[in-house]
Amino acid sequence: MSLDPIVEPILWFIVSGCFLVMALYFGWYKYPRMGKEGKPFILGIALFALLFMIGRTLETFALFFGVSPSLYEILHLLYFIIPWTGNTIFYFVFEKYIMKLGMQKNTRYILTISSAIEGTLLCFLIFAEGNLWWGILIAATAGFFILGFFPVGLFIYLSMKAISRDQKVSWLVIMAGFILFVVSVAIELPEAWVFTQNLPAELIHYGAPIMQALGVVLMGSGFAILYKNI
Repeated sequence: MSLDPIVEPILWFIVSGCFLVMALYFGWYKYPRMGKEGKPFILGIALFALLFMIGRTLETFALFFGVSPSLYEILHLLYFIIPWTGNTIFYFVFEKYIMKLGMQKNTRYILTISSAIEGTLLCFLIFAEGNLWWGILIAATAGFFILGFFPVGLFIYLSMKAISRDQKVSWLVIMAGFILFVVSVAIELPEAWVFTQNLPAELIHYGAPIMQALGVVLMGSGFAILYKNI
């Protein structure tokens, strides 16, 4: 239930706007200006932002615009399918072009595979009941921890290995944005009520979109700094 039927959807539309700006900057402005080696990763960033923008907008309509239960179920399912496809694409290009080719470190696509599995589990969670629901929730929670903590370690590693000060700072900014983004996604999901039921309602309804908007801005800024001279 929304605490404010006006403020809360506006906050989430601001989040969608942040994703749209990020998608346009990297997909429309930066991508054509990149060399051949940098294009795949920049495209991955743009697709991640675009797909999350679409999914977040659909979820906002589902939550705040009085859709029917059947339409809500469809839109909520799309909120898992579309953004998690974006997540998987981002992790793939990150592991392949930044870690494997750039740093000569093989992460064996742990993040990519985990993201695809996580998105699938969340889709099934919508329809599951009883013990099956709890089993899927436990598995999804474990996957979420992998996707939430493992990249932070990689961002710290990339910052430590970076040659220039700007690169070091950019990876730390990306890490800060990523943490805010992950926390916001975790606490705003209706399916996460088991873990969030004792949190202040204001944190879930207002804090989550504010954190997510700041997270997107920081991640986008970090990647923009990283590729400012390319």
